[in-house]
Amino acid sequence: MDRNEILANFQACTGIEDISQCIAHLEQCDWNMNEAVNVALAASSSPSPQQPVTEDFSSQNFFTDFGIVSEPSTSKPRMIHFEVRLNDTTRHVSLDESANLGTLRDVASMELQIPKNEARFDGWPQSGTDIMSDSTALGSLHLPLNVTLTVRSSAFHNGAAFGLSDKVTVGTSQDFAVPCAAFKDDFDKLKETYMLEITDIRTKSIYSLNFLGSKTFQDLTFDAHSLTGIPPSKQVWNTLASDKSLLTPDRTLGSLGLNLPKHRCSITETKATSTTFVDLTADEDNMEVDEYEEASENLDDEFLLDVPTVTRLRPLMPEEATDDIGALAQFQSEFNSRYGQEAHVTPSFLIDTLDAAIQEAFGGSARNRRLLAVYLHHDKSIQSNVFCSQLLCAPSVVEYMANHCVIWAWDVTSDFNRKRMLDMCTRMLGSGVADTVKRVPKDGFPMLVLAQGRGRSCDVNSIVQGNTSLDELMVKLIKAVEDAEAQKQEDIRMEELSEARERIKREQEEAYDASLQQDKEKQIKLDAERAQLEKQKQEEERKEQEKNEQIERLGEIVPQEPSPDCGFPVAKIRFRPPGGGDMVTRTFLASESLQGLLNFVGSLGYLNDKYRVITSYPKRDISSLDPKVSLKDHKLFPQETLIIEERIE
Repeated sequence: MDRNEILANFQACTGIEDISQCIAHLEQCDWNMNEAVNVALAASSSPSPQQPVTEDFSSQNFFTDFGIVSEPSTSKPRMIHFEVRLNDTTRHVSLDESANLGTLRDVASMELQIPKNEARFDGWPQSGTDIMSDSTALGSLHLPLNVTLTVRSSAFHNGAAFGLSDKVTVGTSQDFAVPCAAFKDDFDKLKETYMLEITDIRTKSIYSLNFLGSKTFQDLTFDAHSLTGIPPSKQVWNTLASDKSLLTPDRTLGSLGLNLPKHRCSITETKATSTTFVDLTADEDNMEVDEYEEASENLDDEFLLDVPTVTRLRPLMPEEATDDIGALAQFQSEFNSRYGQEAHVTPSFLIDTLDAAIQEAFGGSARNRRLLAVYLHHDKSIQSNVFCSQLLCAPSVVEYMANHCVIWAWDVTSDFNRKRMLDMCTRMLGSGVADTVKRVPKDGFPMLVLAQGRGRSCDVNSIVQGNTSLDELMVKLIKAVEDAEAQKQEDIRMEELSEARERIKREQEEAYDASLQQDKEKQIKLDAERAQLEKQKQEEERKEQEKNEQIERLGEIVPQEPSPDCGFPVAKIRFRPPGGGDMVTRTFLASESLQGLLNFVGSLGYLNDKYRVITSYPKRDISSLDPKVSLKDHKLFPQETLIIEERIE
């Protein structure tokens, strides 16, 4: 956290308006905000009047890389660190030695969650402490820097008197919503709900608001500012409290003596230039409006009390938002900053364009569709603060909308952003919604538009304006969700029927395509087989042709058969063909080479590459003999029977 944030938080906690005084407190505690707040509270609770801060900061350097800072103070009071124990619970409290015992008792009772009158301390390092009172200054006790004290408390322990949980984390510091001044109040009154009927004297408007008794007067002034536009520093309250001295910023409403169940009061604006608030104790029923105005114009200075300056709120969106995503990121951040601390939960807005929000809500299947909630905010509306803090940030609303809605937001405070919203409404939500938004006056905002639809088409089924209660908002939300759910179920049914038809159609198309594919594959296979057969046939024909040509060629070179009376020795050869066919007898000259015999066998159709020629006994494969040697030399003379058999591959 940088020093600007620390300074702002310190001002919010202490209500000190003077920045130089705030810086002095923070510098005194080395910018430790917890210690600085304790010091400031101690100083404010001291019975002696507070002296104005007269240090001159004009010559000091307030601008550094960290923001607003000041030079270290030359004199720094001691900080005394107390370790306060109650049974098994331990709390650490740091106070300036200028603080008194009453301040220590206030802080310790709050930290330990026990009533102040039950906080009795044991373990003081100095004697004579039994005569101490709440006004005793810590510095007068000459305490060391670190002091350990034990609290005696018999009637109360761990917040039982407050109705709080008795679960306490040992050794840690906790923050509680009830301020220190609340320990002076009756605890039952803190739980009461008070209806304040506030009359704005200037406009004669009447506002009815419900507040818990634990709300502080400062909270009331801020809420009144949202309603009436009167800054807290200019507010004049009448008949709010019986004693004007009770109207301090941290005073709870339960301690003001308000009437139950309804308390009437009025407010107007002072013309005083200082930061003031006043309570007029005159009887409201007997004073006319002009008397209120006269009283507020003639305020006596003795009735003026300092209150914190209201910091100007940063706009939820830039006044001329052209980057939707950047503007909505700022909207979410500022919305959380304004309302998240008190409500603890805030809606999660979709940080995207309205078109993207419509797609997110309706763009998917019917099962995933949700309601679209468009929140339109106007900072100048008197309804905005109450609607946001008490309705839109209610845990039940936040949880319900998170489960059933896509939430999108826009700020229509500036004319530029309002015109942009009207244009977006016309294009995406319809001209009817745009006309409705256009006719809504400033104080008719905030507005929550609830729409349902499908795809890019949407129908608005409810518009919630700012002047509604939490119960009415929940009823409208539930009704809108139920209507959307009924339409959603019908859409789911139609979508399922459509999906079933599409699935059947798709399956039929897939079956048809598969059948076509099978037929195509069969045809391809058949064509391939035919081509293969044709190729084999052609190959066989070619081989057969080559065989015939070779047989014909061998027949041409076979030597003529010699006649019996040729006068040369001849060899009579008998050939036994394969398969047991008729034997073939042929004579050859004894001097004829073996090749001539093999050529004759080939001319019969038994080519040497497929067949071999062997002798009957002894068995010899003459096909493998030297073909150039004569038949006589191969001992095939004068006669021989040869067997032709097919080669086995």
